[in-house]
Amino acid sequence: MSKVVRFCMIVTLACVVFSCGKDEEPLPPLSLAYIELESAADATQLLPGDAGSKTFSVAASRKFVANANVDWCSAAVNVEAQTITLTVTRNAYVASTKPSKRNGIITITALPEREGDDVSNIKLDVNVEQALYGLPEADMFNVVFNATGALDTSPLTNIINTPQVAPTTKMNTVYNRFSAIFSGNRANGHAGTMFYQIPLYTTTLTWDQLTAFGVDRNALPNPTLTALGQAFDYKNFTVEGIISNTFKDAAGNDLYGEQEFISIQQSGGWGLGFEGGNAENGGTFVFYYAWSDKLLEYDNATASNSSYKFGIEPAVEGQPVIGAQPNVFYHVVVTTDFAAHKITAYVDGKLIGERGFNETTTTVTLPCGANKFANWLGLGADPNNPPTREEGVTDLPKVTSQYSANGELVVARIYNKTLTATEVELLYQYEKP
Repeated sequence: MSKVVRFCMIVTLACVVFSCGKDEEPLPPLSLAYIELESAADATQLLPGDAGSKTFSVAASRKFVANANVDWCSAAVNVEAQTITLTVTRNAYVASTKPSKRNGIITITALPEREGDDVSNIKLDVNVEQALYGLPEADMFNVVFNATGALDTSPLTNIINTPQVAPTTKMNTVYNRFSAIFSGNRANGHAGTMFYQIPLYTTTLTWDQLTAFGVDRNALPNPTLTALGQAFDYKNFTVEGIISNTFKDAAGNDLYGEQEFISIQQSGGWGLGFEGGNAENGGTFVFYYAWSDKLLEYDNATASNSSYKFGIEPAVEGQPVIGAQPNVFYHVVVTTDFAAHKITAYVDGKLIGERGFNETTTTVTLPCGANKFANWLGLGADPNNPPTREEGVTDLPKVTSQYSANGELVVARIYNKTLTATEVELLYQYEKP
């Protein structure tokens, strides 16, 4: 190859490399980098306890990746659709371990478009919560106490009222959640002023209209049922509570008789609480269960004996019942099975016993049918007939209670089905501190 040809090649390459003296066109500016969720609710992704998937959307100006900090959850990204699909394994209870929901974090990170695109700080964390597999949902009522009162977190979101004296709420250090403290304020043997009221009926009738139907208001026309009143199946249900009883009244005297913590009794209904007892020896649990027509017989007894008393251990024939001790928390569950004609009691996950009943009627009416104004669910007391008009509020009847409790309520839940022994055990293990 001649020197001339070689030179031309060098000049040509030089022109290519240096653009023969022309200016290089600048790169277009980078777009604003961001990653956003469609709504604030997407910041926590709730998944059921079984294995499955869930997809949510994001808005991002860059391609992105998503990574989980736990091995039971994976995240698949669809950049074009701008979605992330979470896939989880089953959160099953393993014996001898503490069952709980699972928590993880998905970190969404933007990818650079080109060299010099610093997106290291463009990231977003999304919380992932997975329920415990097999844990029943309290679909009728599930109270959560807080610093200012009580809130129902069940799907029905029932209203919780404090008609008279509001119970005290405080952080319970045993269960690491707020609980309600009831001091009873019992008068005239069993009436009290400190309780929560969850209505089953709503009515706009004034006191004068109520009294027009007579003292017991047996002829009171049907007001409107609340969501709880409409949905509740009184034949097959489960009530769950974590409760502690002082067995003393506000004055420090031994507290005997019926003391209701979760109750809806007025001319029928049901209630969970304690019977008898004192501050030294405690007392027994009691569950009342009867229809308003009073035509159920319990173990061939009369309907007036429509209660099931039980202790903290299974009963032994010929031996006294081992009762609940003062100021001790118990996880108590009672189920009703109308088809099997039995009531079943559990304490701290253990089967305590069953009580059968004979169905003598096919007519089942809503409890409290004779006095619908007193038809409400009570926490810390049982509903009572309104004896007088509200003082200072001349057009309203006064909501009153009876069989008031002195103690602490951590959990109060109602399920619209008969829970199995396995489900009750899972609930106990889940709540156990």
